[in-house]
Amino acid sequence: MRLSKIAIYLMILAALAAYVYLVEIRQKEKAVALKDKQERLVHMKKDNVTHVELNSKEHGKIILEKAAKNWVLTDPVKTKADDKAVQSLLLSIVDAKRDKDKRATVSFGKKNPVKTSYYVRVNHAPDLLLVADTLKNSLNKTSFYLRDKTVVAVAPEDVDRIVIKTKGKETELERQGPKKWRMTKPKEMKVKKSFVEADLRSLTNLEAKRIIDDPGKDVAAFGLESPEMTVLLAGKKLQQALVIGNPVKETVGTSSATPDRYARIKGRHTVYVIDARVMKNLEKDPEKIRDRSLLEYDQAAIERMDITLDGKKWVVSRGKDRRWSLEQPHNKKTIKTWPVTGILWDLKGLEWKSREKPSSSDLTSFHLKNPRLVVSLFKRGDKEPIVLKAGWPETQVKGAESGESAGAASGKKAHEEKTSKQETGKELANKAEGPKAVNVLVQPHPGKGTVFVVDGGFIKRLRGDLKEIVGEGK
Repeated sequence: MRLSKIAIYLMILAALAAYVYLVEIRQKEKAVALKDKQERLVHMKKDNVTHVELNSKEHGKIILEKAAKNWVLTDPVKTKADDKAVQSLLLSIVDAKRDKDKRATVSFGKKNPVKTSYYVRVNHAPDLLLVADTLKNSLNKTSFYLRDKTVVAVAPEDVDRIVIKTKGKETELERQGPKKWRMTKPKEMKVKKSFVEADLRSLTNLEAKRIIDDPGKDVAAFGLESPEMTVLLAGKKLQQALVIGNPVKETVGTSSATPDRYARIKGRHTVYVIDARVMKNLEKDPEKIRDRSLLEYDQAAIERMDITLDGKKWVVSRGKDRRWSLEQPHNKKTIKTWPVTGILWDLKGLEWKSREKPSSSDLTSFHLKNPRLVVSLFKRGDKEPIVLKAGWPETQVKGAESGESAGAASGKKAHEEKTSKQETGKELANKAEGPKAVNVLVQPHPGKGTVFVVDGGFIKRLRGDLKEIVGEGK
């Protein structure tokens, strides 16, 4: 009996659920869809639009055509269209929810008395509608806004060589790998990847501020026959040269410190007006873009790190679970990850200030015969580790560590306080914790036997991270 009652209740519940869905929910959905349809001016699918005509007293006639998957401007000039600008235009007027497509004409009249809306007529119907003035603003575009303004049509990843010629100087950069660039002219040296990529982004994102489709025969005014700068971008799939000429007279003496410039792609007819700041970005001192990093490694590939500092030794290793553990000065299965990561980032970020290549017998004078710091990094799959040795004079180290007498240390501190009244006791203590500069030797390294001078600030940070690793941090 109980089972039959339960079955009846379930049937009633199912019937109620069906009623709620079919009557309440579906009817509400239909009502919302009908209201949305009624409020729309144009009922067309955005992706099915292939032809757009814009007519205005202000900008004249503009015609856009969809050829295959790309939009082109056919009037007043034949050229590629800016796809993002066209999509924005279509989104302003098209109802993408309705299935039935048709031709739609929207005519704008005058503003309403309070100047907040426009009177419009759709498909020459007798009814007048009011729409927000933002709709007209979104449609009343110039042909320049809707055309493709790209100057250098190149993908950064396809560029393997960059040649910049300016004022009788030539700079050549070559890709050495996905993340490596090298300067081959005017001198051979590694350069910072970030600088080269910034230049490529600046060039490939460059858009014309004005386009002269028919420059005529008198091209001397543009200064493109004897350009101030030429930038060649080359790769296996491409070779394109941007030629930059004279400043645009209308922009000389304006608020901008760098007036716009005329430019063109070598071998093409069209002349562009571009932002001259791109020239300034490319005119770099080779020494300022030199890659001065000492160590190159992928942090994820480091499986073991041995550090000897101040006569003590630390050994950390990474297990199969990718977690770090401590082996020396004592065993600890699980340790904090962030101090180990901090050390690896700090070492990878080291940059040299100066360098010298002494003979092996001169290492004593650089305090590297018995270095104060030795770091060995073991990479997965490598037989030999990357070894960094660092040395610095004892006089750079505070009191007890440097071997100074208490009196000498006290006298030195008094002198520092007298000559640097601006510094607080805390700042003096921080300064004393590490050397100002250290001499570094890295093995293996392309500059075999070269001693590099680097900022000694990382020694203080290293000491702090090592304390955290063994659990002695604050």
